[in-house]
This record gives sequence, C-alpha cells and structure tokens, in this order.
Amino acid sequence: MYRARKEARENVHRPPSAYLRRFTYDTITHHGPALQYLVSLVGADRVALGSDYRFDMGLSDPVGAVRAIRPLSRGDRPAILRRLAAKLLKL
Repeated sequence: MYRARKEARENVHRPPSAYLRRFTYDTITHHGPALQYLVSLVGADRVALGSDYRFDMGLSDPVGAVRAIRPLSRGDRPAILRRLAAKLLKL
C-alpha cells in the first residue's frame, strides 16, 4: 500500500520496512525458513530466543530450533540465543 497509494505516504516519510529494526522479535515462527527470513530482514541482534513455555503451542526445544537454521552464521547464533536477552535484561 505504501508504494501504491499516495495517501499512505502522507504521514510516513520512509517505507515501513525502514522501521523494522526499531522492534525486537522472538524466534517463535514454527517454521525455520520464516525465522531465517526474519533474521535476514532485521538482523540477529534484533531477534531473541523465544519458547512460549508453558503453552501447548510452544517449542519443546527452542535452542535446537535456532541451531537447526543452517544459514545462520556462528555470530548470529549467540546473538539470538543469549546476547539480546542479556542486553534487554541488563545483565
């Protein structure tokens, strides 16, 4: 809509994708390629490990789900598995 409709750009001066790095995301995508795409869009430093623990739709092995994403670099994995959480929790 941003590209197609002039009124969508009246109060927003940058494409919506320019704002993606302002947010923090978790790894609960239930689909490895979707997680890989998220990391490619926003960077591993904006994605934190998620589990949805206690709920029946959570992941039984959230760390394994991150490790299974082969295109992630060795630096991306620690960023997702611990660095962002440590930063957010001021540890």
